[in-house]
Amino acid sequence: ITSKMPKSISAEAYRSLRTSIKFSSVDKPIKTIVVTSSIPNEGKSFLALCLWRAMAQTGKKVLFVDCDLRLSEIKDIYDIQTSDAFFGIAHVLSGQCAVQDVMYKTNIPNAYMIPSANAVSNPSTLLESDHFREVLDQVADVFDYVIIDTPPIGTVADALTIGKVADGNILVVRSGYTKKVLV
Repeated sequence: ITSKMPKSISAEAYRSLRTSIKFSSVDKPIKTIVVTSSIPNEGKSFLALCLWRAMAQTGKKVLFVDCDLRLSEIKDIYDIQTSDAFFGIAHVLSGQCAVQDVMYKTNIPNAYMIPSANAVSNPSTLLESDHFREVLDQVADVFDYVIIDTPPIGTVADALTIGKVADGNILVVRSGYTKKVLV
């Protein structure tokens, strides 16, 4: 949306969100941002990708981390083919490789991605580890912004775990779809 329809209302909304994030920090800049929702199909992954692209368009170096280690939509959106030789964030957290090994440059200038790779059996354990916090601190030193896509908080606790160590959290709510009690 931000590149194909830059004058649209939707593109302006993403630029407005980008600006709000820049001005929302009081004590320290917000660099690591979790994007989640209450339930599936609210548009959180789409918003996370659009925000990632909008931030990269300003010349900032931005990393997108797919932390949906159970059912990644990003793999489907980008048609990322995984195999046993393909590494992602779960491999870093389990000590199988370094974070630099899974930072993939994309065709978007200034935009990099760490995919989730294959689903893992113990995502909560990996995300609750001290190593996850260390990895997040390490990438925050290299990038201006780190956008972290997570599963919905109404299905699993992963987003809550990640949200505790991030600088900011965005809760995506689909208008006319999500019940107030779930939000």
